[in-house]
Amino acid sequence: MLARRISERFSLSPVIDLKKITMAPINPLIFRVSIVGLVFLLSCCKGPVQEEKAETQTSVDRLEQQKIGRSLMFAIIADSRIETLSGYVVANNMADLFSKDPGPFLFFTPTNEAFEGVNPATLKLWSNQRNGIVKSLINKHLARVDTLASDLSYYVDQKIQTLGGMQVKVIQDQDQYYLEDVKGGRARIDANPMRMDNGYIFYIDQLLHRQ
Repeated sequence: MLARRISERFSLSPVIDLKKITMAPINPLIFRVSIVGLVFLLSCCKGPVQEEKAETQTSVDRLEQQKIGRSLMFAIIADSRIETLSGYVVANNMADLFSKDPGPFLFFTPTNEAFEGVNPATLKLWSNQRNGIVKSLINKHLARVDTLASDLSYYVDQKIQTLGGMQVKVIQDQDQYYLEDVKGGRARIDANPMRMDNGYIFYIDQLLHRQ
């Protein structure tokens, strides 16, 4: 008798007939909550990747800003001695050239005083960026060089080809340096340049190639 009771208690469960099982109806609310939960879970899984991309983009932007901060464009905007020229550079859409082009450049930059000798009618004409006069004039003071040197004696008597297609040369007269154009026009050069990553700015007191 005892053996029979033990056998009945621990006997295998009867085989379930799957054909007789019916699925309970799905609650629409529970279904929608489950889907929303799944979408949220997937979005959480993507979060770190998106954050990593954002951090990468931020790093790129930061490096770009640092590069611009060491470029000729930054010096042109920040230096009060060349505010007049700065306005013409911006108005003629030359910012990319001075901020992104690696150069290296020599920029013989006319100071504010250099523009004071220009009559108002000419200045008004120059303010119209469509005619390209000022852009051409600026390019005639800008040269791409193989070697940057802060000591002007390195460039003495060299023929320097400017982006505007004109040649200039540095002349030394005792302790003073001058920039001379092909017509013999001269501008005195300040021998202390502004040194930036993509070029040097040498300040001059006259505009050359005006005609």
